[in-house]
Amino acid sequence: MNHFLDINKWNRKETYELFKKYDNPFFNICTDVEITDSLIYSKENKLSFFLVSLFLSNQTANSIESFRYRIDAFCRETVTLTDEIIPPFLPSYRRWTGRFA
Repeated sequence: MNHFLDINKWNRKETYELFKKYDNPFFNICTDVEITDSLIYSKENKLSFFLVSLFLSNQTANSIESFRYRIDAFCRETVTLTDEIIPPFLPSYRRWTGRFA
């Protein structure tokens, strides 16, 4: 469920006012992450490391409130706080044609 924020009372209003003017008001985060424990867990339990890391990164993102803010894509005049982020992803796999999806 989405909860609308009162932008005038929001402590990040100035940042919002700046980014809402951008054509693509998005950002990416790149960092080093220690994965040894996750890799060992994946191997010991015969699980896909990709799926384990996707699950863990999704759990982390959902635990940080500011990662769950969304600017309305059409009017850009509202900001919502979502209860849950569901990440889009397309796992690569080899099709019978020999091409990757």
